[in-house]
Amino acid sequence: MMQNSQVKNAIRGEIYWLTLILTIGLIVGFLLENISLVLVFALSFYIFFHLVQLAKVLKWIASGRMVQTPNTHGVWNEFVRQALKLERKNQKRKKRLRALLNRFNKVLAALPDAIVILDEYGGVEWFNESARHLLNMRHARDLGRHITHSLENRAFIKYYNQQDFDNSLNIHWPKKGDFYLNIRIARYGKKQYLLSARDITRMRQLEGVRNLFVANVSHELRTPLTVVAGYLELLSDTDNSQAGADIQALQPIFAQMNQQADRMTNLLDDLLMLSNLENKENHDSTLNETICIADMMRDIHRDAQMLKREDRYSVSCDIDKGLALIGNAKELHSAFNNLVTNALRYTPAGGEIKIIWMKKNNQACFSVQDNGIGIEAKHINRITERFYRVDKGRSRNTGGTGLGLAIVKHVLHKHNANLNVASEFGKGSCFTCVFPEHRIRYLFDNP
Repeated sequence: MMQNSQVKNAIRGEIYWLTLILTIGLIVGFLLENISLVLVFALSFYIFFHLVQLAKVLKWIASGRMVQTPNTHGVWNEFVRQALKLERKNQKRKKRLRALLNRFNKVLAALPDAIVILDEYGGVEWFNESARHLLNMRHARDLGRHITHSLENRAFIKYYNQQDFDNSLNIHWPKKGDFYLNIRIARYGKKQYLLSARDITRMRQLEGVRNLFVANVSHELRTPLTVVAGYLELLSDTDNSQAGADIQALQPIFAQMNQQADRMTNLLDDLLMLSNLENKENHDSTLNETICIADMMRDIHRDAQMLKREDRYSVSCDIDKGLALIGNAKELHSAFNNLVTNALRYTPAGGEIKIIWMKKNNQACFSVQDNGIGIEAKHINRITERFYRVDKGRSRNTGGTGLGLAIVKHVLHKHNANLNVASEFGKGSCFTCVFPEHRIRYLFDNP
């Protein structure tokens, strides 16, 4: 309010002086009997005065020495005063921004993760201290350099060139020791990128110990479990006419024990399968088979009908017989069979299940549709986690191990494929495995 008042007073003062000059000019012109000439002279004097003031102000601004104010008068004096106020505000704002930037740089420098800022062409603009230690980057060498030249790693170069930054990348990084990095690139601003790298060596070591433990325990449990299952099967198959009354009375218990032994065997098989997938996840030497998916689907379809024959399910297939895949037949069979088995387990008796294998949008798609109980939306993002169960009681009753979809996820990851899940609670689900074009083959000429 006070600033507005000062500006208004300066404008009023300028109007006052202009009015006074014009009034004096009129009086003098009237006395000299030449009003026009005197008014022109008076206005010229007024304009010359303001041009002189303007020249002083422009020279002052151009000099950049805002402290040394020019000797001005009238409205120009107020202009200079307002300009000084604005400059002081800008200086305070710059000081705050500078302090904030320094604090931000200190925070980035203190982060244990490597942070690298890239321009729109992938050139390195800035990196923090952790990038020096983790990525072996140097200011003199790497600033302005393309990131793929600074991080010379085949997997990272492929990751960057694909420009698919929705997922992160785990790489082996031996340049600063034998350790592993998790790298993620995020877009921000106008065509700029932020690269972050985190040391996950300890995590990988723990995962390795866990996988080894699971594999060893599963292997060691298999032998005693096989012995127990064999004796239970012998007791269950004992001829009732020759068995004593006690053995006959225990037959329901033996049947339950045999069922649980089968369940434990399935769990051990899935654990070993998952452990093998994780240990060989980055090796593609076993992914070069040409697989006839149509033959595989016939086997899975036959097994599905035998599994739930008493419930009279409707299991139909829509198969492109000429469409094949390059991959690992055993692993893909396990993944597809898990999806079909899940559909059978979670679809009520008399339900409909449809298995589809076809090419769509230059991609190969394997889908399993059912009209079963469906999945609530809150569970969909977590169903591929180990031992995650939507309904724990129902999963136990159906004999599920809680590892089926985790196996599916790992198999698809090895084959560069994705799992899409569409489900509506109470109406059914559709699980679709989408394979990239480079894994598609044809067994015979097929348009």
